[in-house]
Amino acid sequence: MTSAEHFIAARILKEGPITFREFMEIALYHPQVGYYATASHRIGKEGDFFTSSSLGPLFGRVLARQLVQMLEILGRGVLVEMGAGQGYLARDILEELERQG
Repeated sequence: MTSAEHFIAARILKEGPITFREFMEIALYHPQVGYYATASHRIGKEGDFFTSSSLGPLFGRVLARQLVQMLEILGRGVLVEMGAGQGYLARDILEELERQG
């Protein structure tokens, strides 16, 4: 059993049934045992899931090329990277943009 499972089981034994909302709140967000409170690697080949940018630079390179085409058509623009995570996508896009000049 994980720490979250122990915590949830102990709470149910002490206080009785909990709602699904309470279960998810503890499982995901509890400061000591919640999924997002732990310091494990979540993204990548060894993590709980992976994204295109966590596997390698190809997605960022292709996206950068498309962004260049869009900016040429529009005549101007501003790129804003809004994603969370490790910053791999932004790095790969910037490296490709620099490579293209």
